[in-house]
Amino acid sequence: MKHTKDNQEGQSKELEELGFAGVLDLFKDCDDVSHQTIVTKRGCTMNLVYCQGLYDKRKYDTILIPSLKRIVEECSSEGLNMGDFIERLDIPPNSLKDIKELISRIFNGEIFIYMNNRVYFTVDISDHPKRNPQDPNTEISIKGARDGFVEEIGVNIALIRKRLRTNSLVCKSYIIGERTQTKVALLYVDDIINKGIKDDIQKRLSRIKIDGIVNSNQLKELLSDSGFDLLPILDYTGRPDLAVDCLLRGRFLVLVDGIPTIAIGPGNLTMLFKSAEDNEYNFLYNSFERILRFVGLFVSTFLPGIWIALITIHQDQLPFTLLAVLVESRKGVPLPSAVEATIMLLLFSLFREAGLRLPVAIGQTLSVIGGLIIGDAAIRAGLTNPAMLVVIATSEVATYTLVNLSLTGAISVYRFVVLLLAGTLGFWGVFLAIALLLIYTAQLRPFGIPYLAPFTLEEPKSLLNIFFRIPWKWLKTRPRFLKPQDSTKQE
Repeated sequence: MKHTKDNQEGQSKELEELGFAGVLDLFKDCDDVSHQTIVTKRGCTMNLVYCQGLYDKRKYDTILIPSLKRIVEECSSEGLNMGDFIERLDIPPNSLKDIKELISRIFNGEIFIYMNNRVYFTVDISDHPKRNPQDPNTEISIKGARDGFVEEIGVNIALIRKRLRTNSLVCKSYIIGERTQTKVALLYVDDIINKGIKDDIQKRLSRIKIDGIVNSNQLKELLSDSGFDLLPILDYTGRPDLAVDCLLRGRFLVLVDGIPTIAIGPGNLTMLFKSAEDNEYNFLYNSFERILRFVGLFVSTFLPGIWIALITIHQDQLPFTLLAVLVESRKGVPLPSAVEATIMLLLFSLFREAGLRLPVAIGQTLSVIGGLIIGDAAIRAGLTNPAMLVVIATSEVATYTLVNLSLTGAISVYRFVVLLLAGTLGFWGVFLAIALLLIYTAQLRPFGIPYLAPFTLEEPKSLLNIFFRIPWKWLKTRPRFLKPQDSTKQE
C-alpha cells in the first residue's frame, strides 16, 4: 500500500523546517484548500490555511480573526509564543506533532495558523455538511422513535447517550484508513458485555490496516474471520432505540463516520429475525410475526426446490387430480421445469433490481405493471405455466418478510443452489441443501458465540423465546448465550 505524499514528506521533514511555503506546497493540487495572509497594524504576519466547506465561516469571521488580531496587538510580535495563544485565544488552540496530523486536521475542518517557525497551531471551528436526525428509510417507524442515525458520528453517539445515561456506557474511538482517516467508534456497556467478546472486537478493530473505509459492509468483512460469509455475522440498524436495546442485552455497536447505519455484534441467526418495531406491539402479535418470518425464510429458500422435486422426480407423491391439472397446464411448454423455474427467478430478480435503482414512483410502477404484463405474456408464449409462476412469486414475496437485507440477499443466492440440487436429486437434493446450510451455520462462531444459539442451548425458556416474545414482566434475564457479566435485567 503506497501513501506517498502524506507519509513520505511528513516523515522526512519536521514542521519547523517545512515553513509556510512548504505547507502550501503540500496542498498545491487541492484547489479546495485556501489560504489567507493577514498583516496587522504592527506589521505582524498571520497565515491561515483551511479547506472550503468544512469550517464555520461565521466563527472564522466574527470570533477567530478578531481574537488573533487582538492577541498580536497586545503582545510583541517578536516575543509571541504558544503560551500567549493558549491563555488568550477565544477558541482553544491545538498543537501539532507532524505533517500527517496537519493534513488530517485541515481536511477535518480545522484552521491551520502559522505565525513563524515557533508559533503554529490549529483551531477547531469545523462545520461539516450534515443533516438532522430523521426517520430511517431502511426501517419504517410506526409507533417507535423517529430520530434515526445520520452520517455524523458525533450525532449518532449523542442519540445513544441521551437514551443510556450511565458512565458504564464505554465509547472507544479509532482512526481507520491511512488515506480516509475515518473515525470509528466502539460502544458497549462495560459491566454487561462479556469480557471475551469485548477484547475480541477491540483486537480486530486495532489490527485493521487499509487505505480507507467507505461503507459499512467493508468493515463487516474486515471484522470477520474468513472474509467470506454467506450469512451476516453482524446485524445493522438505523434506529437508536434498537441500538440501546442491543447494548442492554450484552452486545456491542460499531459506528463509522459518514454512514447512517451502525453495526451490531455479535450476530446470530435469531437476531436477524427481530425488527426495531417488535417491542412496540403486543407480545401475542409479535410472536405471530416471528413465526411468520421463520415460515417466510423456509418458503423463500426451499419452496421452488420442493416444487421442482415434486413435479419432475417425485410425481407419485402428488394427488392424481393435482397431477392432471399440472400436466394440462404444461402443455406447450418446451422447457424443463428446473430451467423454467430458474428463468422465472431471474426475471423476478431483474424486476426487483430495476425497482431499486429507479426513482420510487417509477420503480414501483415498473415492478407491478411490468411483472403483470411480462408474467401474462410468458404464460401465453408458453415459456412457463401458471402453477410455476405462483410458486416462484410466493417464494419472492416470502423473501420480503425477512428483516435483514443481507440475509435476504444470501437467501436469494442460495435458492438457486437448492433449485439445482432438487432438479437433479429430487427430495434428496432438498435434504442435502438443508444439511449443508445447517452444517455451515453450526460451525459459525462470530466473536466466540454460536451462530445457531439459542437453538444449541438445552434450556426450554431460551428456545421458547426464539419463536415467542415473552412479556416484559417475565423477562428478567439477559440472553444466556451472550454470557453477560450481569445477567439480571429486572428484579
